[in-house]
Amino acid sequence: MSITLAERISQRHGIAPERVADWVFRQGLPPARRLLVILVGPFAGGAFSHDRQVAEDFSRATNREQVTDAINLLHRAPVYEHAFVRGTLGCRLSGRRLAALANDLLYGPTG
Repeated sequence: MSITLAERISQRHGIAPERVADWVFRQGLPPARRLLVILVGPFAGGAFSHDRQVAEDFSRATNREQVTDAINLLHRAPVYEHAFVRGTLGCRLSGRRLAALANDLLYGPTG
């Protein structure tokens, strides 16, 4: 059985397995927006539920194809749900950031 990205993250970064999806969520956000998500999150209800689901799917991936499937879910986010928080404020996961993270985890720092 192949090792999941969550297991790789736990091993490489020393993150507890139950905290990996949250770590992936934060890593997938633009750095300038991470604090904003922490501040807005408690008041935004389910604004980040879709992004968190993508982070969970990403964490369960064992190969590049599964990573691509998880990233493709970003494009299927319900636009009517919390569009202001996710879109206007720019508080949404970046597929490019997730792809770069996956490449580092699967192929090493040189990609």
